[in-house]
Amino acid sequence: LHYWLEWPPLVPWLAVGAYKLSLLFPPWTDHRLWFVLILGGVFVLFETGNFVLLYRLSGRLYGLGSSADRGNRTLGRTSQFTDYVSRPLWLYALLFVPIYALLGFFDAIALLFLLLALELILGGRLLGSAVSVGVGVLVKLTPIIFAPVALRQLWYEAEDWRDGLRDGALYIVATVLTIVVLLLPFLLIQPIWLWTSARAVVGRSSWETVWALLEGYFGFGVVGGDRLNPAETAFAVHASTLPWWLITLGFGLLYLFLWTRPADYRRPRNLIAFTGLTATVFLLYSKGYSPQFVVYLLPFVLLLFPDWRGVAYSLLLTLLN
Repeated sequence: LHYWLEWPPLVPWLAVGAYKLSLLFPPWTDHRLWFVLILGGVFVLFETGNFVLLYRLSGRLYGLGSSADRGNRTLGRTSQFTDYVSRPLWLYALLFVPIYALLGFFDAIALLFLLLALELILGGRLLGSAVSVGVGVLVKLTPIIFAPVALRQLWYEAEDWRDGLRDGALYIVATVLTIVVLLLPFLLIQPIWLWTSARAVVGRSSWETVWALLEGYFGFGVVGGDRLNPAETAFAVHASTLPWWLITLGFGLLYLFLWTRPADYRRPRNLIAFTGLTATVFLLYSKGYSPQFVVYLLPFVLLLFPDWRGVAYSLLLTLLN
C-alpha cells in the first residue's frame, strides 16, 4: 500500500500481522524477539502442513489399496512395503535444506500450496486444487507450475474433448478468480504499487543460474530501484544479453512435448512424477535461482524413491546446491 516489493503481498502482510501481534507483548530489550518467535512459529505450522501432505501423498503411492501395495500383498511383503508410507516423511525431515529454508525464507509456505493442490486434484477436488494454486501464487509465483499439470490430468480423465475443455476452463477461471479476490484490496486502494511489483518481477536480472553465468553475473539475486518510486524502471542490476523470447519459446516447446506424451494420469505415481518434472523444467528455465528453491524438488525425489536411491539423489543435490 505504501511501496513496492518483488514478492506477492500475502507473506509481507503476514509479517505485518506478526509485528502487530508482537506489540501486545511486553518488550524484551525490544519487540524483535516476539516478532521472530511469532513469525517463525507460523512458518513452522506451514512446514508441519508439508509433512502432513507428504504423508498423504505417500499413502496414495504406497498405502493400503494402492496398486503397489496390492502387488506386494501378492508377494507376501505387505508390512515391508507399507513402511514406505512414512519413509519419505522422515527422510525429508532429516535433510538439511528444509531446515535451512525454514529459518530464513518462506518457500515452505509456497511448497504447501503446491503439494495441497496436488493432493486435492488426486482426491478429485478440482475447485479446491484451483483455489490452492491461486493462493499459492500470491505467496510466491512458483505454485502456478501446477496449473498445466492439473489441466493434463483433467484432459486425460475427460470422457471427450468437450468435457476436458470445460473442466480445464473451470480450473483456470477458479484460479484466476482466487487471485483477483485476494488482490482486490490492493487493486482498489493503491493499484500502482501492485503494478510496479509485477514489473519488478519481469524486469529483474538473472542470478545464480547458467543464464546469469552467460551474462557475466556471479552475485546473488538483487532487485534494483527505489521502492518508494511507483514509476521505477531500473530493476535490473546487470544488462540482459540473452534472447529471452527464444529461450522461452524453446522451453515452452520442450514442455509441450512432455505434456503431450501418453501416460495414465489416473495413477498417483505418474501425476506426482509429472509435477516433479514440471518443477525441474521450470527451475532450469527460470532466469534466477536461490539455494532454498531446492525444496520444490526434494519432496518429489523422496516420494518417488523412498530408499537409498532417493537419499543419494537428495544428498547429491544438496551438496551441489
